[in-house]
Amino acid sequence: MSTITAPTVLRPRLQPKNGSLPKVDDSSRNSASTKVKASTLRADRKPFSKRQILLLLIVLLGIALAFGYWLSQSSFLDVDEVKIVGAVRTDVESIRETSGLSRGDPLLGLGLTEARSRIVELPWVKSVRSERSWSGEVTLSISERTPVAAIAVPGAWSTVDEEGRVLELSSEQPRGIAAVEGVWMEQPAPGDWLDLTYLKDPLMAASAMNEVLQSAVRAVVVTPEGLILDLNIPGYVLLKEGRNIEEKMSTVEAFLTQVDLECLDRLDVRATTAPVLTRTPDCV
Repeated sequence: MSTITAPTVLRPRLQPKNGSLPKVDDSSRNSASTKVKASTLRADRKPFSKRQILLLLIVLLGIALAFGYWLSQSSFLDVDEVKIVGAVRTDVESIRETSGLSRGDPLLGLGLTEARSRIVELPWVKSVRSERSWSGEVTLSISERTPVAAIAVPGAWSTVDEEGRVLELSSEQPRGIAAVEGVWMEQPAPGDWLDLTYLKDPLMAASAMNEVLQSAVRAVVVTPEGLILDLNIPGYVLLKEGRNIEEKMSTVEAFLTQVDLECLDRLDVRATTAPVLTRTPDCV
């Protein structure tokens, strides 16, 4: 008869307070667990698609445009003052009104090109330069035309510049500028442009005269003989044409200031290197 031995059963007990059992090193387990979690999170995070990125950019652009439009229409970026400088012959208020610019206009998109185009239509204005500052000030710098001659027209005198621009009309001959005679035209309006077919040479001559010549010359006259200077004393100067006008005027000034012009009939300066002075016959 054989004897069967029952297996030994180990029953766990609470660890004694003073007991010393070896501790399991769980550092490798924690590290592995962290790596698994991180890789799992990276796997769950999906990158943005191109469509999503494009949509985001469109939204941001729309926000930026809306903000820019609001800023441009706000009082932070509007015109506080329209300043006019350089205007002498032209009324400042006329320039400001013609420009179409006024306080409160948005600085962004301000029509400065159109404003300059309108201003140069004023008779005396030759050119306009515009500047604007973000402080709200718009400056219009005016360059005006120089009158060189007064042309007799029916019932008035027309003041013009060298380019043939009519600057103003007056009932009396303007002082300080040469008179042009020998041409006829209907009465123009300020701001009109004259045909220079018969006026180019006399306007060139008038613009080349200094104060000495202006005081000695009564008028620049267009004649069948050519262009002449009718003097305040008896006699005249034959220019013929406007070519070499500066040299011709220098020669005339030299004769007027250095030569005895008693009994003068004609001073011919067509050839500036060989001027010819003719006196009146039998003049005492």
